[in-house]
Amino acid sequence: MNVALYLRQSLDRAGDELAVARQEEEARALASSRGWTITATFSDNDTSATSGKARPGFEALLASEPEGILVWHQDRLVRLTRDLERVLDLEVPVFTVAGGDLDLSTPAGRAVARTVVAWSTYEGEQRTLRQKAAARQHAAAGKPWWPTRPFGLTHDGTALVEEEAAAIREAYARVLNGGAITHIVRDWNERGLTTTVGKPWTSVGVRALLVNPRNAARRIYRGQDVGKAMWPEVVDEGTFYAALAVLSDPKRGKGGSPRKHLLTGLAKCSECGTGMTASTVGKGVRSYRCPKLHMSTNAETLEQIVREKALVEYAASDSRVLEPRRAQVDTDALVADERALTERLDGLADAYATGAVTLQQLTRATAAIEAQIEAVRAKLAEAPTDLQFSGMTLGELRELLSNPTTARSALDRFEVVVHPIRRGTRRTPDSVDVTLAQ
Repeated sequence: MNVALYLRQSLDRAGDELAVARQEEEARALASSRGWTITATFSDNDTSATSGKARPGFEALLASEPEGILVWHQDRLVRLTRDLERVLDLEVPVFTVAGGDLDLSTPAGRAVARTVVAWSTYEGEQRTLRQKAAARQHAAAGKPWWPTRPFGLTHDGTALVEEEAAAIREAYARVLNGGAITHIVRDWNERGLTTTVGKPWTSVGVRALLVNPRNAARRIYRGQDVGKAMWPEVVDEGTFYAALAVLSDPKRGKGGSPRKHLLTGLAKCSECGTGMTASTVGKGVRSYRCPKLHMSTNAETLEQIVREKALVEYAASDSRVLEPRRAQVDTDALVADERALTERLDGLADAYATGAVTLQQLTRATAAIEAQIEAVRAKLAEAPTDLQFSGMTLGELRELLSNPTTARSALDRFEVVVHPIRRGTRRTPDSVDVTLAQ
């Protein structure tokens, strides 16, 4: 007899096809012992017979119109009644290594085949129910489960990976301060931070990371928040849900991102006093130039010089403002915080209206943000009205200048004058004046 050999394995994590190789070895031994000729071999490795997805090897087997089919066990061939009916249409015998033979050319044989497949379907459905119940119980207990280590946590979820966790916290702070995801991506990749599988970060990957409730130690099962998780939180729930409101805002990305050109209008030409303008030419090379054509200079070089000179100027200006601040209350900052939190609530409502967040997320986020608003209002109520900050520390200025989101606001308190340079020379700190505005 001529038979077609069909091989299938549902799961092959290693990708080495050892299971189908064992099936083929035993099936060929059976064929040899019975004097059969295997005319063709079809295989579906790492392929389920119950998921509903197409099995290329199975489809090719049916199309070949075999005289007989040889498999290791009948459940390698079919697990669902609809697939069995397609095999029955061939009206050929099915031989198995470990499950007996099925004569599909007779009514009795077809009845046996339908009964066997029905019980296979039943067992598969029961196993699925058991697995789902176990998964629900696992999720309700807040236990970690992930195929690969999540960024910021150890694989078993017992501790934070502090360097990664610190980067995540910094990213949330930048988002809440109006920072763009693209700047976080560039910063992480420049610092050598990669995903836990060693790939560089992308905007899609960073955003997916930041909107994941896992960072606030919330356990999600089938899209539903099922409670507090057992692993440590990277950020508190208030920070997470506030950032979620920002990232879910449908208006996000339509303005408010950090300046691409830091010194536009701020740097003045020494010849005419006109604010310099920025442009990008060639392969992304940025430059600043005087509108009256007195000079042109490389943007990155000028920006770096201005940052460094601003720090030197601030350090030398007045030692009093460089002292650590006393425990005072900045009422202006608190008012700004209250306004920003209220705007996040509005943005969250818009996000829910557009379907960007669920009702459950809306409820939790609203509670977290309202708690922050109440805390800010409590500080305002207790704050003396006559205390104001006189300045910031040198370290605070350095941090502001290093952040693309806040660098321009920090430089706005300085005056920047750029002098022409001789052709063929490079710009140096001596050709740039940076002084505190009066």
